[in-house]
Amino acid sequence: MRLTLLLLLSSLVCNAQSTVTLTGQVLDESGTGVGYATLSLLDAADSTLLSGGVAGADGRWEVAGVRVGQRVLLSASFVGYATVYLPALTVERRPSPVTLHLRTAAQVLEEVEVRGKKLTDLHRVDRQVFDAQQFENARGGTATDVLRNLPAVSVAADGNISVRGSNGFQLVIDGKPTQGDPLSLLAQLPANAIESVEFITSPSARYDPDGKGGILNIRTRRGSLNGWTLTANGSPGLPSVRNYGNADHPPPRRGRRDGGLPRR
Repeated sequence: MRLTLLLLLSSLVCNAQSTVTLTGQVLDESGTGVGYATLSLLDAADSTLLSGGVAGADGRWEVAGVRVGQRVLLSASFVGYATVYLPALTVERRPSPVTLHLRTAAQVLEEVEVRGKKLTDLHRVDRQVFDAQQFENARGGTATDVLRNLPAVSVAADGNISVRGSNGFQLVIDGKPTQGDPLSLLAQLPANAIESVEFITSPSARYDPDGKGGILNIRTRRGSLNGWTLTANGSPGLPSVRNYGNADHPPPRRGRRDGGLPRR
């Protein structure tokens, strides 16, 4: 009985001495401990995972139950850092602390270009606002060309303007009601001077109840209406490539001395 107990204790002592605990610390490039980094213990023969753990707040770690004489690989990883692998080492009975250094995995970009599109249409409860700069086909034209692009406005071939199928709308420029024919006023207003067009469907008490079909409020750029505006149109042409039998001038007509027509 005593012999059996002695052999059992000897076996337990041998097994306890055949495994050790590896310790160490994970540091970054500045020498500061990387807290809560992930440690992995791999078999050097086939890179299978043997054990692992998580470092403490100061980057210190320990992996228990490592067999003495085994060749292993140690790796450490953390978010924002590149995973590091140490060369294969043989586990000794009294292993020394192992330090793993992590490097930042961030890539430095030379230039970052962010492109966005400015909001061109704004829909509210009582109005719709349209940015005039989005209508490229109206540049160099008049305010009538800008209104052709609005979804609720229709411009006929004769220049007659209707809003939602009705001609009874009120034209407002910079919040001020206009007097006179809207067609003449819009034809004299350059499109480049317009900043935005507001289509007010539910006018408030600020405006007179003249526009049954709605109110068109044209907002101009600051200082764009001060001074003179010149609009010129030209149409170049080339000489005819065919004379159509009219190259020679016709002979002068001969008549009577009294100015009458010649007799046949």
